[in-house]
Amino acid sequence: MAEYLDMQHQVIRQRLENAMQHWERGTEIQIQQFHARLDALLSANQQRLIALEEWRANGEDLTVDTRAEGVTEALEALQRDRMTEQEDQDLAALDRRLDEVQQAQAMERSQQRQHGMGF
Repeated sequence: MAEYLDMQHQVIRQRLENAMQHWERGTEIQIQQFHARLDALLSANQQRLIALEEWRANGEDLTVDTRAEGVTEALEALQRDRMTEQEDQDLAALDRRLDEVQQAQAMERSQQRQHGMGF
């Protein structure tokens, strides 16, 4: 009976050791992933600081309002450009349509002359 209990203890001990190793491996992976995320955050913050230093070195104002105004102005410029391009396309389409109408009128007059001469 003692041998049976000793074998059961060994099986339980082996299962516990396997479970602990599995838990340790999982924990190590989670720690590595955590460190990778921290490194990525650190890198992103360093890039922001480098950009801020470049702006400061170029004499640019770093306030949020100024940067927001710059973005707003850039968006407005894009919208103006888009509107100008659309107007140019609309004018070109109107010009093509006018040419088509003039050609159709010229053909109609030509056909009327031909029919008028035929009578």
